[in-house]
Amino acid sequence: MSQFLYFFTIPGNQDLLKEEIRLFHPQLSLAFSRPGFCTFKNIGKELSWEKITKLEFIYALNWGIFIKKATLKEVLRMRNTVAHHISALNDISPVLESGGAESYPITDFVQTGEKEYFVGKRVCDQYQSTFRRRYHLEKKVISRAYFKAADGFSLLNINSPKYIIELGCSPGGITQYLLENGNKVVGVDPGEMDPHVMNDAKFSQLKVKIQEFNHYDSFEMLVSDMNLHPEMVLKYVLKLCSKMSSIKEIFITLKTNKLAEVKKIPQHRQLLLNFGFKEVHFFQLPYHGREFQAYAKL
Repeated sequence: MSQFLYFFTIPGNQDLLKEEIRLFHPQLSLAFSRPGFCTFKNIGKELSWEKITKLEFIYALNWGIFIKKATLKEVLRMRNTVAHHISALNDISPVLESGGAESYPITDFVQTGEKEYFVGKRVCDQYQSTFRRRYHLEKKVISRAYFKAADGFSLLNINSPKYIIELGCSPGGITQYLLENGNKVVGVDPGEMDPHVMNDAKFSQLKVKIQEFNHYDSFEMLVSDMNLHPEMVLKYVLKLCSKMSSIKEIFITLKTNKLAEVKKIPQHRQLLLNFGFKEVHFFQLPYHGREFQAYAKL
């Protein structure tokens, strides 16, 4: 029996995942694709379960191995005995209900026909094939960037308050999350901030361009969600990190608007490793657009 892998993606970003797999996992051949969900046939050496759970796919929210097709009756029987997630093919969603760093098997049931389900298995762990959380939109936030920080910090288990420098902070979506969780934040951006953020005593703004920034302090973490070319973002980030040795972690968004940017991802990772970061993780979150999150820790 042929081996198939399946992937949950952000609808609209499947071309990025396909390009990533074409470049870095050529043994996988596209078999089935719908918005938010696709499968690939392994035409190379069969991968063990342990190997599959350790693979990295930056543009996939979750991935696992196909088990079988099943009827609704079988699904109803199986779901009573396993931890599971159910999706309908015409409503595939990267919105998954739970999160955490535990490592345990999840059975996915994806409805591919009126009476037919795709059954697969994956492992939920911290950085790889884990649940990402989608937050309820009724929460009043300054921008959707709030949810990127909320989900990312939860995924990375970043809980203790820190002294943070945030590059490109306007209008304040990520800043809002950071302040709500007890962090002290200095934002660098010439743009206007939301009054909700400006009224918080834990926040101060330097209304200058990043190129003009020279306020070096004992920041513990650098955060950035700027709409700039990835190489430019990394240039600014590493320049500041080199001048402030107190910064031990970075949490930055890297844009990949064009498919050609995908092939540069190994270069971005190597740049961070060469700087001295011991941990480097690239991953995508449900509220991301054509971008991914980079987290690195000294």
